[in-house]
Amino acid sequence: MNIRKDIKLLISQSFWILIIQLFNITAPIVTIPYLLNKLGDTNYGIYAFSLSATQLCGVIVDYGFSVSTVKIISRNSANKKYISEIISAVNILKIPLYIISISCINIIPFIISDYETYHIFFLIMSLSMIPISLHSIWIFQSLFKMNLSLLTVSTYRAAQILLIIFLIESKGDLLNLSFIFLMSTSCGALISLHNLRKIGLYFYTPRKKLVKFLARNTWGYFASRISVASYVNGGTFILGALAGPNVAAIYSICEQLYKGCQALISPISQALYPIMSRRTDVKFFRRILFFTTFLCAACVLIGQQITPTAIPILFKANQTEIIDGFNLFSVILIINIPSVLLGYPFLGTIGKQAVVNHSVIFGGMIQILLLLSIYFLYSLDVKSATIAVLTTETFVFIYRATASFKYLKKS
Repeated sequence: MNIRKDIKLLISQSFWILIIQLFNITAPIVTIPYLLNKLGDTNYGIYAFSLSATQLCGVIVDYGFSVSTVKIISRNSANKKYISEIISAVNILKIPLYIISISCINIIPFIISDYETYHIFFLIMSLSMIPISLHSIWIFQSLFKMNLSLLTVSTYRAAQILLIIFLIESKGDLLNLSFIFLMSTSCGALISLHNLRKIGLYFYTPRKKLVKFLARNTWGYFASRISVASYVNGGTFILGALAGPNVAAIYSICEQLYKGCQALISPISQALYPIMSRRTDVKFFRRILFFTTFLCAACVLIGQQITPTAIPILFKANQTEIIDGFNLFSVILIINIPSVLLGYPFLGTIGKQAVVNHSVIFGGMIQILLLLSIYFLYSLDVKSATIAVLTTETFVFIYRATASFKYLKKS
């Protein structure tokens, strides 16, 4: 495959991922202001905290399979039986992880007083991890069929928006929100399973040897994914646990806006990884890295001009805190985008997966130490938590950039 075909495939897959991300961006933009208005800060904070806990435990369930199997599947894309066996092995390995994760989430109301009356709510939210893991976006990404993932995500997001608008009317509807989340994610799972059958992938009884291989091979990815989650998705969880649901609500809004901006550019890195896995081309990667970093910086500059006008339109309260938090997150974005590209799409495809994994493991440790230090020595709020994320992301970028430099100089 030459560089022209690489670029063509990258553009094609990035396009489908971008459309998917637009659905992922639209849902929070539409629902967050609506939910804040109907549920209030405290109840929305409880929802944001439970969602963050679900996402963190979702990383445990994923175990890193969505990263470790991409290279294997993309290099064996014509062997449907082998891919089906991999999918089956992954789902078998996830069963004990479901049990552990669901149990962890349901312990929360027993140990944190702010959530002690919300046992059923946390139970329903925890069950949503099962259909979410069946969305199988990593499979379609590996096979360069992200158009099939579009139907999964669009169905799930559209169902979520419509059900929220029709069923959430007051503060007493918080429990309804958990059922909405479970139902909408289940709709996406059904579509995804149908699409797998459509392209000839089925569930087989996998060989024990393959199950053991995937479990061992993925351990390093699992440790790194947990570390990433600690500062990518863990901020809302830690604030919700230590500072309460009101602070978690504001931080979650800033974080969701940040992820929305990130989603506009991240399709490039998501599409690039399987392409680079098939054939590593440093010159091609270098072009993509410089172009994407420039694009990100331009988007951030435009975003900071728009934010003071857009935030008051979307949110009636806490406008200053949201604007300040989002401006800090926009700085993080400029660091995060090239850092992600230098991760699995580059270092991971030249045999330096350990560097990528170590960077986020150390980063996760730094993030936890910073947040605990701030909590005990200062005051844990939205600004201090965001600065901790900025510090962590900066460390991860420097670690990866240092390791990548000598390889990027080569043609």
